[in-house]
Amino acid sequence: MHNKVVMIAGMHRSGTSVAAQWLHRCGLFLGERLLGPGTGNEDGHFEDEDFLQLHQMLLQQLHLPDTGFTGTALPALPVVHNQKIKAIVDAKNSRHTQWGWKEPRTCLFLREYGALLPSALYVVVVRNYNDTVNSLVTREYKMQEEKISRKKGLSKLKWKLFKRKTMEQLLKKQSDHFLRIWINYYECILEHLATVPPERVAIVTVKGLTENDHPVFLKLTVGWGLQLNYCSFKEIFNKQRLSQTHLIAKFVKNKNLLMHAEAIEHLLAVKYGVLV
Repeated sequence: MHNKVVMIAGMHRSGTSVAAQWLHRCGLFLGERLLGPGTGNEDGHFEDEDFLQLHQMLLQQLHLPDTGFTGTALPALPVVHNQKIKAIVDAKNSRHTQWGWKEPRTCLFLREYGALLPSALYVVVVRNYNDTVNSLVTREYKMQEEKISRKKGLSKLKWKLFKRKTMEQLLKKQSDHFLRIWINYYECILEHLATVPPERVAIVTVKGLTENDHPVFLKLTVGWGLQLNYCSFKEIFNKQRLSQTHLIAKFVKNKNLLMHAEAIEHLLAVKYGVLV
């Protein structure tokens, strides 16, 4: 019997953590060591730390930010890098017949994982560019506030008076940067999906799972044959944690980026029936 392997793919701040949490609660094995809570992910990231550390190391060796915040597709990897990816996949396959993982940087390496796992199953979590960029900037704002709260005395006063950025200032500074990353991730995803039979792909949104998670659960169990126990997505998702959104179009300087992002959303709607 061949392994059933599920890749949970999606851009940072698109809902992959809560989708992974749901699948974890339903009984899908997602790793021996899962990344815990952090700013903006109070319930945990549900990321396999083996894949996280691998991706960070590979990006560093490619002289790219280990955050995965890059606006360009990765070049073909050297053989030694592919061997490191294969070693982790082989180790997981040897221990589990049914397993998966979530780690947003996976989107940058879909070509390599697709070659290693030709029968992989894909849960792709999508979120519109406006809300994703808002969420990324909001996390930056929260991290700034946490940093200020840890300072004391004169240092804290200097930060508050001279270095602290308002949400609007951060949106002006970072919207182009994060939108370019959003575009790159979705281009990587769409390019890879074009090579995967549609029956092995489930494209979801947090809104869709909240409204009705049963069709997705049936696809995972009846369609894909995964051994899972149903858990309601509504029991996990907390709407109260959604941040207020701003219209980022007025903050983006490069309007070509907006046109590009809107074209991607149009393709998701027309080709895959996904309204983000």
